[in-house]
Amino acid sequence: MRKLILEFLNQNSGAFSVLFSGLVALATVVYVVLTWKLVSETKKMRKVQTEPKICVFIQPREEYIGWIDMILINVGTGPSYDLKFEVEKDFEYAKGKFFSNLGFIKDGIGYMAPGQKLQFFLTALNEDFDQKIESEIEVTVSYNDVSRNRYEESFNISFSQFKGLSQLDTSSLSKITRDIEIIKKDFSRVVDRNGFIKIISYTPVSAEIEYYKKIEELYKEFENNKRKFQEKNNNR
Repeated sequence: MRKLILEFLNQNSGAFSVLFSGLVALATVVYVVLTWKLVSETKKMRKVQTEPKICVFIQPREEYIGWIDMILINVGTGPSYDLKFEVEKDFEYAKGKFFSNLGFIKDGIGYMAPGQKLQFFLTALNEDFDQKIESEIEVTVSYNDVSRNRYEESFNISFSQFKGLSQLDTSSLSKITRDIEIIKKDFSRVVDRNGFIKIISYTPVSAEIEYYKKIEELYKEFENNKRKFQEKNNNR
């Protein structure tokens, strides 16, 4: 049996040699392909690790949903250089003031680190609400990565996304804002529209009349509280 096997191998040694060479060549090709894929994935990973990604969007402020901030942020893992902005559809964020005239839009930004954020107040929707809520901003941002590869992305920012939204007034900032508004209203009573303090003077007669008016108001308030107290006792 062993002799037959040896004779078979000797007779077909050439064929086995070709077959073995073919298998080695196939393994080499597979190895080359896998190595090429590994190198490609490594290059992609290195690119992602150094690639910037600029995003532009708007969001309401915490203290009041009608106050809108614009946010420019580099969400990529690499720094961005030489940021330029081109406004295709402009926005009047205040009377006679346009988005395209903002400093960073006109002059660009030299550098943004990974994770760096530029956040600023853009507009108040409670002013010219009907016009602003239907407005859009279209802006294209272009920038370089560390290898000077140029990127470009366009953003369509619509204010209509805030239609019908309401806010639960729970934050401390909301309370501060509300208190400031109350102080502002109270202060406006003693300051005229030119910014001067109002001075109210009384003659002796008018001062006496004003005094008796206050007495009458206090008496009416006392009678009203007395009536409520009696009604409460009668219902017991």
